[in-house]
Amino acid sequence: MESRKEIGDMAAGFMADFPDLVLSLDAVLVADHHMVYAWTFEGHHKETGNHVRFSGWEEWDLDDNLNVTKSLGWYDGVDYERQVAGT
Repeated sequence: MESRKEIGDMAAGFMADFPDLVLSLDAVLVADHHMVYAWTFEGHHKETGNHVRFSGWEEWDLDDNLNVTKSLGWYDGVDYERQVAGT
């Protein structure tokens, strides 16, 4: 599980690298205290200028107050790096 600070730092890094970042909600699934958030990320990389578009999802376990207690996320990192590099 990543801490709130680690999640915040990761989000800040993406926002710095993609000034025109758009994060779209594709789907949300909820079952009891478990949630899946599917998303699509799109923007132009600040250094390369390349357009990047990729999808992924986050899985969250929630406590009784609906705070995230566990966070796991997935996306195709190889495809992401390929798009950033423009190859």
